Amino acid sequence: MPALNLGQLRPAAGWRAEGASEIKRSRFLALAARVDSEAEARALFAQWRQRHPDARHHCTALIVDAGAGPPTRRSSDDGEPPGSAGGPMLAALEGSGLVNLAAVVARHFGGVKLGVGGLVRAYGEAVAALVAQAPRVAVAQREIWRVELDHAQAGRLTGQLTRRGAVLLDQSFGADRVELELMIPPEADPAALLAQLTQGAPARRIGLRTVESPLP
Repeated sequence: MPALNLGQLRPAAGWRAEGASEIKRSRFLALAARVDSEAEARALFAQWRQRHPDARHHCTALIVDAGAGPPTRRSSDDGEPPGSAGGPMLAALEGSGLVNLAAVVARHFGGVKLGVGGLVRAYGEAVAALVAQAPRVAVAQREIWRVELDHAQAGRLTGQLTRRGAVLLDQSFGADRVELELMIPPEADPAALLAQLTQGAPARRIGLRTVESPLP
């Protein structure tokens, strides 16, 4: 399994945004979205082409972190002058400080040439305006613990742990015992916290879970 790049920032899962601008009769239709693989980004680009089949150019950029080595960065000018479209779009993605996002801009040519400088501004600003809207999450890991309690303890413990930031992931009921599976907040000492609240009930760490925590 690839190593996880903890602490990296991503757009929230499912985020996407669209925008449109017009410069000297050229129409720029932009889409930016959270993606978790290069294949997902390619599918996003293909969908945008299908939505805007009459556009002369469909320029793209992506940054995807698969967890092994540095993030993958790609861009395409799709027939625009080299460096005038995909590069500025990629620079806008990089400037956001986020990974796992992609952008595509469809351009309907309006008959007036914008020049390389004009294209750089148009494509870069179209993407920058979208990624500025993205809600951000940080990648982290949380410890998962399993604890066995009697029924009376379970009800009391669940409420106390929830108030202290723990998340109940699962529970199973036996004749006289309840088994809880809990995700413990990072600032807590899980063993000490569980021992304190359960009066020493059997508890064990069973693994880690990757989570995405919203930033303020």
